Amino acid sequence: MDLEGVRRPRRPGLGLVVSGLLLYFPQYAGDACQNCTRGTSIELILPQATTEERLFLLGAGEHVLLIIMYACFTPASMGKDIIHEQYRQKFYENRLQTVQSVDSRRRTVQAMPSARG
Repeated sequence: MDLEGVRRPRRPGLGLVVSGLLLYFPQYAGDACQNCTRGTSIELILPQATTEERLFLLGAGEHVLLIIMYACFTPASMGKDIIHEQYRQKFYENRLQTVQSVDSRRRTVQAMPSARG
């Protein structure tokens, strides 16, 4: 069954949380010695900020991006009933197309002369 025209809702956000965690936890090696670290990505991006400020900015940035993603990926005019009706209509059209192709094959087979003669 081909349902290319049916739009399914998406749930973005988990990748954004993982990206935020990757900014905050991994340590990057320093240049001065083998055991030295430069710090995490968020420390490199915001060197003068305190830990509380970094966490706040990381959380606020994540929430702003989640709101933007929600606005981009959520169609305003599409409710659950509309999506269900589109699915039902596409299913009906595919079923109708299948029935028509079976009928045309039957007519072709019936129109062929018998080979046994």
